[in-house]
Amino acid sequence: MNPSHNNQSISLAFAVAALQHGESLSSPGPNIPSSIFEEQRHAMTHSDTSEAPPSYDHLPVSTGKETTTSRRQKESWEQKLAKSRERNREHARKTRIRKKEHLEALQSKVRELEYERKSLKQKVEECSIASILLGMSSNEEEPHHEVTEDMFRSNKERKNETHVAVLTEGKRKRFLVESSDHRLSSEPMKVSIDGELTILGGGCHVNWKTGVYSDNNGLHKTLTNEQLQKLRRERNRMHAKLTRDRKKCFISVLEKTVEDLEMDIQKIRETLARVSVSGMAPTSQIVTPSRSPIVSPTLSHLETDDDVSAYSMDAHHTSAGISMHHAPRIGMDLST
Repeated sequence: MNPSHNNQSISLAFAVAALQHGESLSSPGPNIPSSIFEEQRHAMTHSDTSEAPPSYDHLPVSTGKETTTSRRQKESWEQKLAKSRERNREHARKTRIRKKEHLEALQSKVRELEYERKSLKQKVEECSIASILLGMSSNEEEPHHEVTEDMFRSNKERKNETHVAVLTEGKRKRFLVESSDHRLSSEPMKVSIDGELTILGGGCHVNWKTGVYSDNNGLHKTLTNEQLQKLRRERNRMHAKLTRDRKKCFISVLEKTVEDLEMDIQKIRETLARVSVSGMAPTSQIVTPSRSPIVSPTLSHLETDDDVSAYSMDAHHTSAGISMHHAPRIGMDLST
């Protein structure tokens, strides 16, 4: 109960007691205070000052600050998510550009090495011709057989020119078709339709535009929008993975081709160095030896006593340079 109500009931009890004893309120007795109401008022005032009113500061107050704070937190989270996605897109774009530049650099390197290999091959062929011609001028039946074998050994180890052309053109599909590795060929897509594992391809197929699915028995069924979107995501995922694997394999084959061409070119250079030490030169600097020259009869400068002219075998005279030093003698007429 409230203390103010208790004080009022006490004051009323004193007033009733005073009236019962026949005493006036203006002349209070010795046992009653001079002013019951003043004392009561004093007590009420003292109780008001002693007891502090209850505080409601600890109770949550619904203001607009909390709503604003939660809104800012939500906006900041969305901004962070947008920045993260933009950063990932930029990173993916730079990665694609870097891989494309690396691929183009490898193709350019293959073209340069192939051109250098062809030039060195031409020099090797010239040296091989020179070796054969020098062998013809000597008494050996198989001259410079070891050198000739070394010259053509590097040609057996080189890559096929068609294979190199396909690599430099950058046609990955044609490269995979012509290569013997079938691990990267297109595989049928396995999907789950109505809880059943289905392999798309052959009898089963899906019309990606209309969403109509046909099974092996030829039954047609229209897929829901959710099923069609799920199948499209799975198809795109598999195609993206296959494209990445093809590109990765293509780049690895280019790198291996560069290594093979460099090794081939190094061997050809070593062979040419040995040929230069042995003294052989290209055909442009070789004079054809005259082991079996065309011999033509020419008249001798010396005259004998007989009537028959003596002929000498001069190796320095060819059929184009035949010279007659003396006119033929006139035959004798025996009829006279």
